[in-house]
Amino acid sequence: MAEIKIIPIGEVKTNIDIIDKSLLKAIGNKKTISKIIIFDEYIECLDGIEEFSHIIVCYWAHLVSMKRREIKKVHPKGNPKFPEVGIFSTHSQVRPNPICLTISELLKREENVLFVKNLDAFNESPILDIKPYIPFLEKIINLRVPDWINKIKKMKNNSI
Repeated sequence: MAEIKIIPIGEVKTNIDIIDKSLLKAIGNKKTISKIIIFDEYIECLDGIEEFSHIIVCYWAHLVSMKRREIKKVHPKGNPKFPEVGIFSTHSQVRPNPICLTISELLKREENVLFVKNLDAFNESPILDIKPYIPFLEKIINLRVPDWINKIKKMKNNSI
């Protein structure tokens, strides 16, 4: 097996820093603004990023314990009304390698700092990569999801 070495390129600065169910609303809150601080050696990698309205942020969910990384199945959103499914069928941060992806709105760039909305990372989460969101590359034509996803969508729409 090939050796994998991941080098963080920055970190998240946000007021979301405690794993607590009350914060789940803050994480999903599209009004929450976070900063992505890119390390000095990668500043030039940001050139042109401010021309995009949205970016794909890849980060490491550093607060997930080794014990929780052993979890194989969960109820989506921790809700027993939804079927228990394999962790790879969810967006849960609890996974063998807690690598997370989020599409975030890029509000502005100031030097090595990106101001974003809709980033579900905790404070000091290491940033692994950033890519621009390009609609014609990311668009899925024939999308299929299980019924419980549609129920989550309906719940979110009712709570907005």
